[in-house]
Amino acid sequence: MLENAGLSVSRAVMSGSGSRSPHWPQMMADVLEIPLTVAEARETAALGAAIGVTVAVKHYPSYEDADQAMTRVARDFRPEAKRFEHCRRRYAIHAALTGQMRNFWNALKN
Repeated sequence: MLENAGLSVSRAVMSGSGSRSPHWPQMMADVLEIPLTVAEARETAALGAAIGVTVAVKHYPSYEDADQAMTRVARDFRPEAKRFEHCRRRYAIHAALTGQMRNFWNALKN
C-alpha cells in the first residue's frame, strides 16, 4: 500500500498513546503491510532530544550509535496477510468517500 504512494518503507515504529493498545499496533501493521515495532519509551520526543544532545556533546559518534544504545523495543507486530484484502477494500471505500466529500468541504469554506 505504501508503495502506491511512492514510498519504500520496510518497517515502522509506533509510539504514543495508540501504541499502548493491544489492538492498534496490529491493525497498523496489517494496514501498512509491514512489520511494526512498539517503542518502549513513553516520551519519545524527549528521548529524541536526549539522543541529539548525546551526539552533539560527542558522547556517541553518530545518531545511529546513540539510537541503538538509547532505544528499546517493547513489542513487535507482524502483518497478517489474511487481513490485507479487507484493509485494501476499506481503504478504497475511504478514498472514494473522501473524493466525494471534497465539494462539500469546499462549499463549507466559502
